[in-house]
Amino acid sequence: KRSIEIDSLSNGLGENAVRVIRSGNRSYSSDFGYSYEIHFVGPNLRGNVLELTSDKDLTGLDSNGGFTCDAFVSSTNDEFLEIRTENSSSAFGTDTPRAEIIINSNKDIIDGEFQMSVTYFGQQSTTECIPWDASVEQIKSALENLNNVDSVHDERTGNGHLSIENGSHVRLHEYWFQFLGGNSFLAIPPDNLSSVLYVGDMVQFSDQPDFSEFYEVTDVAGGTIKINKSFDAEWFSNHVLTRFFGYRHIIYFNGHAMHTDGSDATGFKPQQGSNFIISETGNCRPLRAYENNVLKQMSDVPGAIASIRAVSKYDGGHTLPGAPSYSPSMVISKSLLLALPMSIAEAHVTQSLETTENELAFTITYGQNDGDVPSLVCNHSFQSASSTICTAKTVMDGNEIRGSFYIE
Repeated sequence: KRSIEIDSLSNGLGENAVRVIRSGNRSYSSDFGYSYEIHFVGPNLRGNVLELTSDKDLTGLDSNGGFTCDAFVSSTNDEFLEIRTENSSSAFGTDTPRAEIIINSNKDIIDGEFQMSVTYFGQQSTTECIPWDASVEQIKSALENLNNVDSVHDERTGNGHLSIENGSHVRLHEYWFQFLGGNSFLAIPPDNLSSVLYVGDMVQFSDQPDFSEFYEVTDVAGGTIKINKSFDAEWFSNHVLTRFFGYRHIIYFNGHAMHTDGSDATGFKPQQGSNFIISETGNCRPLRAYENNVLKQMSDVPGAIASIRAVSKYDGGHTLPGAPSYSPSMVISKSLLLALPMSIAEAHVTQSLETTENELAFTITYGQNDGDVPSLVCNHSFQSASSTICTAKTVMDGNEIRGSFYIE
């Protein structure tokens, strides 16, 4: 047990990077051997860890391909080594970096492809051409086939068309947009608008004249946005804005060492045009649509607006709506310890995936030495005046002792 832990330290994983539990006593009940349960828990091991490999035939093979280790010898000659993964991937938290891929077009796309390029671990790798309507499995496979990405999770919404009924859309209900004239609108309140609305987004307004038309956001500056069409008459009411997506992929980079603490020193922070690039050029087929029964490139179709782009909104510090960039799960855990009125040895905070209703669940697991901790209570005085709702419940009490006993 301790040898495995010491070896992990010498391999640069850091102090307390792994915890090893050994069971078995070389008796018949344990197949005359031992079982080692290895937990990867260090800060440099957040996310997925690839399955270990070793000399399964126990011939003395070392990690460098030589035979410096002692081979196993037994009278029955049936010794073996088995390695299996108990739980793989799916390590999500408030420090899991995310990126959005948005496919939009005001014309029906017939075909087309794109590529993704990831720069990480000192190398740039580019996927093969991916269909414009790629499935979750195709996106996941394309990225995980790269040498510098070992695990991602993808969620896709949309049906390829901009639609309020069956399509993918997000209503920005926390903002009102006041018409300023021409093609400009003022957001009320103006705060954090650039974290929910982006250049290239296809949008509609709640009281627009024609609901068959979609507008492209051409500028987001401060609390003001501009769209690709000007209006002569004033719109008298304030408007609620809705973002529309042909397809929307939310990609979680939950691979080994990709989680980030919000700094530039650790993890992977996807940034479009830098270390995470979406490209429609190269050897891939361009987006095409029909114009007068003739299949044409989108650039040759009058009035066509089509794009495949990445939105690097989530860099590991922005997974909480409105949260500052220095609030990954590690910081939230420390803040919790400082805020609690009792003494807590340790607490780990993980965040669920965001639902389509913009709901988030935070699970707080206390350390084994903390015993039972009272249930937390939401402070409703700090909740937003809008539609934010907070609920708290205990999933499992600590120090639960079941059964019965007698005292004589």
